[in-house]
Amino acid sequence: MTLRIRTATVQDLPEMYRISVSAHVAGYATFIPESERERFDTRYVVTPEGEAKYIAKMAPRLEDPSWLLWVAEKDGRVLGYTLAQKVNDHHLLKKGMFVDPASQGEGVGSALFQASLEPITSGIIELSVITNNERAKHIYEKNGFKVVGTDPETYFGATLDVMRLTKEN
Repeated sequence: MTLRIRTATVQDLPEMYRISVSAHVAGYATFIPESERERFDTRYVVTPEGEAKYIAKMAPRLEDPSWLLWVAEKDGRVLGYTLAQKVNDHHLLKKGMFVDPASQGEGVGSALFQASLEPITSGIIELSVITNNERAKHIYEKNGFKVVGTDPETYFGATLDVMRLTKEN
């Protein structure tokens, strides 16, 4: 069966939680400063409490029209997801993309990434990326994003670059 991108549902949330944890550990752990590693490692472990907290945070977003959540599914199994927040019809903030590490390199991330760019036909799409995450930045740059500044927030002590894509009709 082929990969399918669809809107996330409440039934997807437990698997999205597990993917989030494994993708964070596999993709971001090396960028976290030693001073923040214990806090990061404690946060990104699958636990019933963590799952409940994740579901409580994400479930309302499924009903909120300003939030856009998609999953990539193959053979009935969720392999990854992405989310974005619509500021307005011409401004989208990409808030993350997470692919099961076992499914990376299979086009899941590319399909999710392209789907997340579609809601804005004309305007600005912004995201924050760990400054030292050259692999991710290369993908974004390849798709037209440019670094436009530094995010005032950090991710567990890691500096973030703000990247922007301006789409025109």
